[in-house]
Amino acid sequence: MKTYFDWIVVKDKKQYLWLLALPLGLLKAILFDIHDKQMFNRLFETVMVVMVCVYFFIRFNSYSQFYNPNHPKPNDVK
Repeated sequence: MKTYFDWIVVKDKKQYLWLLALPLGLLKAILFDIHDKQMFNRLFETVMVVMVCVYFFIRFNSYSQFYNPNHPKPNDVK
């Protein structure tokens, strides 16, 4: 099976908790943010928190010579 994300190597399974922000953010937006008087401000905050969590997941699980030099390269794992 071919994977399209060859550049992401997850060493620790706890790193998947960063992606838990996606369904939690969607749930928060549906249940709380839409019914608030400041709907757009609350939705913006929720989207920004979700984007930061996804960014951290990608940053911590991909090789970077500057940010993450000890992480294995995708070619080393295969």
